[in-house]
Amino acid sequence: VAMLPRARRGAQRRQNRATARRARDTWDTSRAQLLRAATLPSMASEACWAAGAAAALDLAGRFAVVTGANRGIGKGVALGLGEAKATVFVTGRNRTGLESTAELVTR
Repeated sequence: VAMLPRARRGAQRRQNRATARRARDTWDTSRAQLLRAATLPSMASEACWAAGAAAALDLAGRFAVVTGANRGIGKGVALGLGEAKATVFVTGRNRTGLESTAELVTR
């Protein structure tokens, strides 16, 4: 591995730091958006599928396994897949939550 001249090494370090900073800022923004969506899973699901995504997707004959489907994002995903006519298997920690999700998916 060839060494860069001292001046170029400093410039490379600054560029690497700037790239890392941009990546971190992007990650923080994405994480904040995900957390906002997770706090309102039913609204996020309704907004996505109300836009016609369910009509565009026909998953009849397909199988889907959704983990954490008793609440939050997993529940929204399971409901969306059910609306798209997929066969949905739900898993999670709370049996009563899973039963309510399964009931909503089969409607």
